[in-house]
Amino acid sequence: MDALIVFLLLFLAVLAYLLRRCSTRRHRAEGPGEEARCTLRNCLRCKKEDTLRAEASKKLMKLPADAHPRVLAVLNSCEFKTGILCQLYEESGRSVPSSEELRHQPHVWSMPGLHRRPWWGPDSPDVLGATGASELRARHQSILEECRNVMDSEDGWARNAVPSGQWRLFYLYNQGMKYHENCKKCPRTVELIEDFPSFMQTCPFGNAMFSVLEPGSTIPPHTGACNFRIRCHLSLVAPRGYVLHVGTGRRSWEEGKVLCFDDSYVHSVGDEGVSSQERVVLIFDLWHPEVTTEERRVLSEIFSD
Repeated sequence: MDALIVFLLLFLAVLAYLLRRCSTRRHRAEGPGEEARCTLRNCLRCKKEDTLRAEASKKLMKLPADAHPRVLAVLNSCEFKTGILCQLYEESGRSVPSSEELRHQPHVWSMPGLHRRPWWGPDSPDVLGATGASELRARHQSILEECRNVMDSEDGWARNAVPSGQWRLFYLYNQGMKYHENCKKCPRTVELIEDFPSFMQTCPFGNAMFSVLEPGSTIPPHTGACNFRIRCHLSLVAPRGYVLHVGTGRRSWEEGKVLCFDDSYVHSVGDEGVSSQERVVLIFDLWHPEVTTEERRVLSEIFSD
């Protein structure tokens, strides 16, 4: 009986999604330029949502029928935030962009019952642990040194298309996949990240990378792929003028300090100063603290290739 109920819920979830597709324009990329440049065979950002949902549902059906109701709800979420970008622009007093690229309708795989707020305190024990933020601050210089060593070469770097400037990424983990050659060049950084129990190391929604923005660069409003992760930035080089917008709030980076935020909120980056320096941060993803250990395991399993 339990298996029949789960099957019916999955059937209704797929049916509801197909009905939504008839009236909603779909945008598959997590951010501008990512879909066109992606080379991953099983990319979560590029794969059609109905295909991804069907594959994950098949795997979930093999698990105990009533064990993971919130994971089942994730498969039925994938909500399209029509108009949210325009609303955020209006609320923050900025003009609404006319470009279709900037007004894309992001989708988010959502788990119910999670506490939601744009910004998370890095010193909170439930985010980085009791000493995580202080450990990152203490190792700021050694991480910066490893980053500078790889910045001298083009090897291992990817580029994301942005409206102005240049945005470069050096992946250590990309959608749960470890980039071994890149990691060999940054052993101290990788060791520190992997030591965090909540690092999304084997989950396709988890990433870790060095992110470099050239002076004058902007990253348009976009969202992450899910609401059950917290994105962390360790600032390595932070010239004045660079601003991170999350929801309707904004903060600036400070060298050696950590910013943590929920990237399922619409967020963007702008250079509002006259800096001639690059902005450099270490980015890595942690599980939302209210996702249970078992839910983490199941989510990683059903969304993996």
